[in-house]
Amino acid sequence: METYLYEFIEAFTHLMLYIMNIYSSEYFEKKRKFNTLVWHCVNNQIEVYIQQALNPIKKFILDKSLYKYRLIFKNLKDQVLKIYTIEFEQFYKTHSTEINYSSIENFVWDFFTYAEMCLTEQNNIDIRGKLSRVILTDEKNSRCTHIYIL
Repeated sequence: METYLYEFIEAFTHLMLYIMNIYSSEYFEKKRKFNTLVWHCVNNQIEVYIQQALNPIKKFILDKSLYKYRLIFKNLKDQVLKIYTIEFEQFYKTHSTEINYSSIENFVWDFFTYAEMCLTEQNNIDIRGKLSRVILTDEKNSRCTHIYIL
């Protein structure tokens, strides 16, 4: 299950980078994730950088201590333009229920199709700035890790 969660976060990150026009659309192509075609950055330098940025969350996923995954898009003046948050707290509470791959595929298809359709229409702007990925690992102490993707 942890592998699926990491792959979902990775696919979500690539999709949001595409939708928000952080990098040129020519760096993206459709790749199959969870039996769904999702925009994925194929520029080697960017792909390696994204992998390095996401690598620290593996520990939190394995420890079941990743409660939120947040992408924060800022302009060059450091003003927040968009924030996207995925909360996983309920996922851990209901983890005793067996989740099969087929149900994950259905969820991912629905989620990514909705995100691509709705958010692409809303974000017809070209943002050049930075993306901050925030990992909230402890709700009470609000410990955070910030990684900036330029």
